[in-house]
Amino acid sequence: MPKVVSVFDRAREFESDGFYVFDKVNKTLMCKFCNVKIEWARKDTCVKHCRDGTVHRQKKAAAESQACTSKRQISVGDSFQVAKKTKVDKEIFALSLTKAFKEANIPLEKLGDPAIKNFVETFVPGGGQLPCVKTLRETYVPKIQEAAEEQWIKSIEGQDIVILCDETTDKKGQCVFVVLFKTLQASDSQILLVAGVKILENSNASECSRAILEVLTKFKVYHTRVVAVVCDSARYMTKCVHSLQVVLSSEGRDVIHDQCWSHKLNLIQNIWPQSLPELNNFVSKTKTAFMNTRKRKHKYLCFLKQRYPEQEKPHVLFPSPVLTRWGSWFESVGYVNTYLDDLVTYLKSLELESSEALMYFQTLSVEEIVIIQCQAEFLVEHGCALVELTKQLEGSSYPMSHLISGKLSDLLKSLQLVNDFNFGSKTNESLKLLAAVKQGLVKSQFQSCGLRCHTKLMKLINEDPSKNIFQNLGQLFNPREIMLDDVCNDMVRAGKSLPFVSVSTVSGKEFLEGYSALKEIVVEKVKKSEGSVDIIPILLALKLDHSAFACNALKAIWIPVSNVDSERTFSAYSDVFSDKRRSLKPQNVELMVSLYFGSKT
Repeated sequence: MPKVVSVFDRAREFESDGFYVFDKVNKTLMCKFCNVKIEWARKDTCVKHCRDGTVHRQKKAAAESQACTSKRQISVGDSFQVAKKTKVDKEIFALSLTKAFKEANIPLEKLGDPAIKNFVETFVPGGGQLPCVKTLRETYVPKIQEAAEEQWIKSIEGQDIVILCDETTDKKGQCVFVVLFKTLQASDSQILLVAGVKILENSNASECSRAILEVLTKFKVYHTRVVAVVCDSARYMTKCVHSLQVVLSSEGRDVIHDQCWSHKLNLIQNIWPQSLPELNNFVSKTKTAFMNTRKRKHKYLCFLKQRYPEQEKPHVLFPSPVLTRWGSWFESVGYVNTYLDDLVTYLKSLELESSEALMYFQTLSVEEIVIIQCQAEFLVEHGCALVELTKQLEGSSYPMSHLISGKLSDLLKSLQLVNDFNFGSKTNESLKLLAAVKQGLVKSQFQSCGLRCHTKLMKLINEDPSKNIFQNLGQLFNPREIMLDDVCNDMVRAGKSLPFVSVSTVSGKEFLEGYSALKEIVVEKVKKSEGSVDIIPILLALKLDHSAFACNALKAIWIPVSNVDSERTFSAYSDVFSDKRRSLKPQNVELMVSLYFGSKT
C-alpha cells in the first residue's frame, strides 16, 4: 500500500529549497524564492522545480549569498536602537489600531477573538506583539482620549463658537445630554465636534446649564467666545439658556438664544394628519398592509410592471412613514397622490386573510377614494413648501440664517392662500368630482388646516427669541432682499443688532463700502443668470478688499437655525450604546461617540 504524503510532509522534505505551506485549508505549497505555487502531489514535480529550474537555482543562490554577507554581530548601540524602534513601532501600532476600532465603532473585545488574532499575527508585521484587550482598554484608550482632546482644544482655540445641545432617553432609561461645538469662521465650512455626552439625574435647567459650563471649562473656551446656544423650544431649555446668558454674556454682546426651526416646523407638519383624517387613515392602512410582507411587496412590483410596461410610472414601493423621521408622512402622501388607483386596485384584489387593513380597502367606496385623492392633491400643492424647507434645514453644511426669514414669509403667504379658499387648480379639479355637500365639508377641512398652520407658524415666529436677528440677516444678506433695497444708513442700523457686524467690530464707513460692493456683485450675477445667487463665494471674494466686513458677515450668516446635528449625535450614541454594550463607562461612551461622530461627518 503506497504511503500517503501530505502537503506538510512535502514542505519538510524540501525545506532547504524554500518550500512552505501558504494555505493550510486549501493545502497550497509555495516556493519562497520564486514566489510561485508548487504542485506537491507528485515528488517528481517538486524535484524538477528545484534541480532543473535555472531561475530557482539563481534566486536561491542570491538569497543565500545575501544572508551570508549580512551575518555579522551588531554593536551594543545598534541593538539598543533596534529594540527602541521595535518598542515604538509596537506602541504606535497598538495606539492606531485601538483608535481605528473606536472610530469604526468596533468593540475592542473583537481583538481577543482567535480568528482576528491569527489574522493579525499572520498578515500584519509585528501583529503578534499586540497587547491583550484589557491592556488596550486601560492603557491606550486614555492616551487616545488625551490626544483627541488636545487636538479638539487646538482646533477651536481663539474661535467664536455656537453651542448646540439637546436631551434624550437612552435604552437604559438614562437621561442623556449632548453638547456640540460649532465654530464660526470666515470660510465656506465650519468645524463641528461632540464636546460632551453627559448622563443627568434629572433633565432640568440647572443640570443642563451646569453640564454646558463644565464642557466649556474642559475645552478652555472663554465665555466671550460663545455667540449662541441652539436648542429646542422646551421650557426647561429656555430657562437653561436664560441662566447661561447671565453668565456668558459680555459687555456689548448678548448670547443669542437660538431655537431649532426644524423642531418647530415639525409641530406644523403634525397638524396636517390631524386635519385630514381620511388621508391619514389611508396612509396608515397602506403601511399596515405592506408591513413585513416581502411576497406581497414583490407581487405589487410585478403588478406595476404589468400595468405600466412602458414605465409611465416608476415601479417603486410605497414609502412607509416613520413617526420619528421628519417629512416621511408627506413623502407617503406624495406616493398616494400618484399611485392611489394602483394601491386600491391591487389591495382589493388580495384575499382578506383576516387582515383589518385589507378589509378597509375592500370596503372603500368611490366617494371615499375621491375624497382621499382631493386631500392628497391639496397636500402636494400646499405642503411641499413646508417639507422642502424642513429638508433644507436638515442640512448643516450650508448657512440658512440669512434665508430663513424670507422662506418663513413665503410659507405664511402660501398658508394664507388656503385661508382665502385658494386651494390650487388640481385640488379644485378633484373637488368637482364630489357632491355639493361633500365639497363643502372637504373645503372646510382644507381651510381649517390652513388656518391652524398659519396661526401656529405666526405664533412660533413672534415668540422666537432670535426673530430680529434673523430678520436683519435676511434684510442684509438674502440676495432677493439685496436686489430690492438701496444701500443706506438703514442698513447700518440693521447691522448694529447683529453679532460681528455691529459698529464695535466694523465701522460705519467699512460697512457701507463693503455692502455696496456686495450689492454690485449680486446685481451683476442676477443679470447674468436666472438661478439663485450663492452669497458665500461672493463674501469670500470680498475678503481681499473689504476684509473686516466680509469676514464678520460670513461669521454672522453661519449661525445655525436648526439643531439637527444633535439628532445625528443621538443616532451615533444609539450605535455605540446598544443593547449589547450597556456596561460602558460614561467617559468611554463620550470618547467613542465623539470619535465615531467625527469620522462620519
